[in-house]
Amino acid sequence: MSEASHGHIVAGLYFWEGSKFREQNAEPHDGSDLRLGSDAAAFGSMRGSRLWVFTRDDEGSYVLAATAMVDRTEGPSASYQHVMVAVPGSTRRFRMIENPTRSVEGVIRSLAIFDGRTPKGALGNLFQGLNHFRAISVEDDQKLEEFASALKPAASGRWRFQGMPL
Repeated sequence: MSEASHGHIVAGLYFWEGSKFREQNAEPHDGSDLRLGSDAAAFGSMRGSRLWVFTRDDEGSYVLAATAMVDRTEGPSASYQHVMVAVPGSTRRFRMIENPTRSVEGVIRSLAIFDGRTPKGALGNLFQGLNHFRAISVEDDQKLEEFASALKPAASGRWRFQGMPL
């Protein structure tokens, strides 16, 4: 089950489309905490929950980009119905390159959100439109945590892409 008995989401999975991810992170930043937007109704119920963020890297692999605890959601904004604000200091960014176990695709395809069926087609296509965000179960959150425990953190909390200076 993806929600606790009081209707609050335990954890969520967010697909940050690759070109948008690179565009919004092209300039070096200070490694501050995540702020992400969504029009998905469930996104507004994320307070106190963990959010997992994945994207595509320059080579087309699906990679875990970050995780953070959600402090609150705000909105609506000019662009989104809900804007997630991370608990200060809770954001963990993962290296986009130079990680031995980069691809998170197999883990995501095994999550309960797919009801035991292995979904066909490009993973990103399963997370289009309002489906870019999905509530996940405690068990799925634990699977992602286990996978993330082997990942190297991003240097200084910043992402780096192929051909981007350190």
